[in-house]
Amino acid sequence: MTLAALVVFLIGSASPIVTLELRGIRSVATLYQATEMTWQAGEHLVALLSVATAFVFPLVVILLRLWVLLPLLAGRRAPGLVPAMRALRWVMRWSMSRSSCSAC
Repeated sequence: MTLAALVVFLIGSASPIVTLELRGIRSVATLYQATEMTWQAGEHLVALLSVATAFVFPLVVILLRLWVLLPLLAGRRAPGLVPAMRALRWVMRWSMSRSSCSAC
């Protein structure tokens, strides 16, 4: 499921999230483009917060889960398991994605 989450996350990140149409002119923007436009408009804090909560933190959650789970497939413990789980718990607080996992 975590690998599927990574694939869906990457597809979603490249897909348009904002579509504006005015007088026959249509404008479409991805998360990156919308954040870039927000930055260029001088709203630096809003741009940083949006890219952090909508892109960086969810990606870190997915990557940390892969870091912990992939070695388990080989029957081994992930290197740095405890710090990875602590980081995962901290990042989950700031991520827009939620989990029902009580260990996270």
